[in-house]
Amino acid sequence: MKPATSGPTAEARAPALAPVRSRLFRKYVALFLAVVVLALVPKGIFDVWLSYHELRTLLVRIQDEQAKSAAEKIGQFVREIEGQLAWTTQLPLRAKTEEE
Repeated sequence: MKPATSGPTAEARAPALAPVRSRLFRKYVALFLAVVVLALVPKGIFDVWLSYHELRTLLVRIQDEQAKSAAEKIGQFVREIEGQLAWTTQLPLRAKTEEE
């Protein structure tokens, strides 16, 4: 003889609990995804910001080196021009007389 139960049988309760478990599972998955997103998004934004500033610093250094190189080349060019002008405008070693 079967013992008397005061409520629905186990078979009758199982289908009723399935939707509840499914909704609870979805809630936990959504919560887990929200926590992961909240942890990763700020880190990603910080990494992008840091990379931007590192790249900007690197570009400033490169431009500074290029400017120094250009200034050195311009200075060398000006010194060559000064040397050529000095050579072409040299005074004669001895003074010439009017007859010469």
